[in-house]
Amino acid sequence: MKKIAITGLSGVIGSRLSKSLPEGFKIYNLYHTHKEPIKGVMPKHIELLKPESIDACLNEISPEIIVHMASATHIDRCEEDRKYGEKGDVWKVNVNATNTIATYCKKNKTQLIFLSTECVFDGEELSYDEKSVKNPKNWYGVTKSKAEDIIFAACPTASIIRAVIAYNEQDREKTLFGKILQGFKNGKQFKAVTDQIITPTYTDDIVKAIKLLIQKPKSGIFHISPEDKTTAYDFALKIAEKFGFDQSLIVETTLNEYFGAERAQLRLKNSCLDGKWTQSQLKFTPLNITQVLDKINL
Repeated sequence: MKKIAITGLSGVIGSRLSKSLPEGFKIYNLYHTHKEPIKGVMPKHIELLKPESIDACLNEISPEIIVHMASATHIDRCEEDRKYGEKGDVWKVNVNATNTIATYCKKNKTQLIFLSTECVFDGEELSYDEKSVKNPKNWYGVTKSKAEDIIFAACPTASIIRAVIAYNEQDREKTLFGKILQGFKNGKQFKAVTDQIITPTYTDDIVKAIKLLIQKPKSGIFHISPEDKTTAYDFALKIAEKFGFDQSLIVETTLNEYFGAERAQLRLKNSCLDGKWTQSQLKFTPLNITQVLDKINL
């Protein structure tokens, strides 16, 4: 039985993956902080800030497949760490830990699947396909871009998945969908941005891609993204229309007004991925917002 080692199972995407893990594998949850009890999964603690801890754990398990999803992701918190550069915790987690894992995979010919982000781009183009040139504008994007480069240098056969603003009906407090839903349920006006274009992606489609790549490995970069583009404001309108919420609670705002000018500059004004090539390779099209909302029962 092949062994899979997974980091980041406590995150938004990982928590959904943990509910529908691929069958026929022995699965290990490599947790850094949150030891989530998952049926049929072996928990193993690692210190992502310590390469020797990662190495020791992987050498003990000897997995044939590694799915690496754990990282520091909060754009503002990552930016605060920029002043420390390569000595900062964000670099150590997002770059050094990935380097340790990639080096292990190279040495042991282990299949590697890595979860990345649209923040490797600058948001100046309307959308980005799998071959678009990277140009990150925030520290989070810089570290994830570097991690991608390290992976392909060590493991040309690796799979890198990029997606935008994952959302689902369960992890409500952690996703854009959840924040909008909470705004409606509070019955008070809340702000939604109108000048940032996004391609929010249903979490289960990202999970589907991960499972497909586990079963049938493919090398390269894969954009898991629906074809429809929207804004947070229009997303909120669709949620209101679908579930009968009061649309007057949604207040239009801009990135500058919502985040402040300095923090707004860290956000991509076009946070959109083009995944047509990926769809041809993986043989499925991620659900658009309307299709997702039709599946959700509140």
